Amino acid sequence: MTERRKRRSAAEMIEARQAELNKLQIRAAMETAKSDPILAPVVDKLAQLAKDELNAKKGFGSGPQSFETRKKSHQLWLDEIGFQEAYAQILLEQIEDTKGELKSLLATFVESITQGEEVEAESVAMAVNYLETNTQRSDALRNAEAAVAQAQIERENFNREKRMPKSASLNHNA
Repeated sequence: MTERRKRRSAAEMIEARQAELNKLQIRAAMETAKSDPILAPVVDKLAQLAKDELNAKKGFGSGPQSFETRKKSHQLWLDEIGFQEAYAQILLEQIEDTKGELKSLLATFVESITQGEEVEAESVAMAVNYLETNTQRSDALRNAEAAVAQAQIERENFNREKRMPKSASLNHNA
């Protein structure tokens, strides 16, 4: 059952109309003040403050330029860079290990040559091939590559989604 609205008394209706009239009078006075050269600096300052307020509030919204969205976007970049750094570190360690093995192999061949032994190109190629097949990428390097790829995907997905209109992103998430 619906409740019946209470009728306002004449005094309440007069009070409401008086408040409305006061607002209109203030608005009319502001319009007059805008064209008054004496009050123009105050009116201009109020307009500038309103504009500044609007711009400041934009960052607290939920759009692509909001503070939270921008922070998340930059954090995803930092995460990706961190994974790239870890990958590079592991890769450099493996390169150093492989270089050490190749230098040792080279030293062995040079020693053989200096002792008058003949070193055939085929045996050098076989040794290098053996080193390449036995110094394959480590699990740590493969995991680091996967982490970099995943971080890139997450960042790209986030950036793609933040550029979507809200209605499309709502349908996309459903």
